[in-house]
Amino acid sequence: MPALDADLVHRWFDGLRAPAPEPERSWGAGWSAADVAVLADEEPVLTASVSGVLPAATEPATDPVARGVQRYLHGVAAGIAGSRAAWGQADGPSADAMCLAAGLMAGAAALSGPDLPVPAPGGPVAGGDGPPVPDPAGSWRPPDGWPATGRGGVPTERSAADTAASAGLAATDRAVEGYGLADVAGRAADAAVMGWQVSVPSDSADRAAYRLRALVCAVLMALQRACVPPPPPAEPASCGARPGEPVGDPFPAEVSFDVFLGDAELADLRRRLAALSSEVVVWSDADIRHLHVHTERPGPVVSEAFAAGTVFALHIAAARPGAAHPGAPGG
Repeated sequence: MPALDADLVHRWFDGLRAPAPEPERSWGAGWSAADVAVLADEEPVLTASVSGVLPAATEPATDPVARGVQRYLHGVAAGIAGSRAAWGQADGPSADAMCLAAGLMAGAAALSGPDLPVPAPGGPVAGGDGPPVPDPAGSWRPPDGWPATGRGGVPTERSAADTAASAGLAATDRAVEGYGLADVAGRAADAAVMGWQVSVPSDSADRAAYRLRALVCAVLMALQRACVPPPPPAEPASCGARPGEPVGDPFPAEVSFDVFLGDAELADLRRRLAALSSEVVVWSDADIRHLHVHTERPGPVVSEAFAAGTVFALHIAAARPGAAHPGAPGG
């Protein structure tokens, strides 16, 4: 059973520095140089906090997204250290779970203030009442061809603070019920990513809020992985593929599915699919939408479909020769 100790913190941050696994890789948000510098500064702070050492004040990062990650991790450290002090010399699974839950709640509370990016669908994005937040990406840019939305979309309907608060509340409920560290961390990560429609905003200020939320989720996912025993080494498939590492060649595909959507939700899904495909055809029967998509990225297309609603009659096949596909004339 894992313990809230220095070894867990090292595994946690090792996971953050490793190449992003799914689902983080599908979010289209990565760590910039400024974010990585914050991780290096905050790891010893978290390591000390599990022994009850309260973090000292730190110089705020200049990059708005990195500053948000810094505040979140610093808040988590403060909550863990303060809870350790309140528990005295108590240790064991219950104490560890309660201390972690307290840290996650404190981290959520730290994600407030007028100098952090927040989403504002349909209007200018600003940090609180301040001026619009500039593009904080630094060395980071969204992957080429990644789905993008403009202002007024729904990908950042919740702020990083909202996401962190949901995670903290879920963790607290689990800890109060007597569950151990792994369950508490797992419930926090589940609450953070639940219901998120993934798409990188095209506007730089909206992108800042999206990235901060994504990185907070990545922190929680890495914590979850650090709290569970490592699985046995994965045996490759007969083709050589390993978990998250397919080796097959991409191919022009057609993806067909049905889904119940209103007009606004359908328009949003079409925008998302257009960035992944060469052709999107929709037939409507009241709120039943029959979609047919030509793409070389069937996986992301299916992910977007399930993010939009309950999908049924899903069919994936190789596109017939002559069908429009990326790179084809008229595609």
